[in-house]
Amino acid sequence: IDVPDNYTVRYSVNNTDGLSTAGTITITNTLKTKNIPVTKKWLDSGHEITPEGTPNVRVKLQWKDKNSNSEFTDVPGKTLTLSSPNYTGTFENLPENKDYQVIEVSAPPGWKFDKTTGNADTGFTITNVPDYTQLTVKKEWDDGNNSNNRPEKIHFKLYRKVQSGGSSGDNADAPNFDPNLTNDLVPDYENIT
Repeated sequence: IDVPDNYTVRYSVNNTDGLSTAGTITITNTLKTKNIPVTKKWLDSGHEITPEGTPNVRVKLQWKDKNSNSEFTDVPGKTLTLSSPNYTGTFENLPENKDYQVIEVSAPPGWKFDKTTGNADTGFTITNVPDYTQLTVKKEWDDGNNSNNRPEKIHFKLYRKVQSGGSSGDNADAPNFDPNLTNDLVPDYENIT
């Protein structure tokens, strides 16, 4: 008897001697399964952190036939909620004959998806980074257009109410100061002042 792919076989009796005219052998096929661990990481400026007040994160599992060119589809009923402080979970009892990937359902406010590393054999790690937006700073001079009285350098700082302190902006040399200086590394939070 051929054993179906991705199944193990177990017999209820040892049939090496054959059966007499009476008797029953039960043949049990069991699906080969695996568990896939998932970890969530938060990186800020290249350093791993655990943000305060960050809500739980939902991830879903997707699959497709092993080594196929088909699209990944959601595995019915397979979502995890990853919670502080360790943000880990495991998808359990999954068929081994599938390819898998994990998807973050949605990133919390102020964060965005960066990458997923790993695989179904070693586990997946989903990494988020701060969600930066673009901020344009415009410097206007109220000096009758007399550039001789302007300083050589202009410094600015950006502050936000989310946490104490601020992040320094760029310096610009006058007279080549760009009045529409753009800083691409501004956290996308409310209450920027």
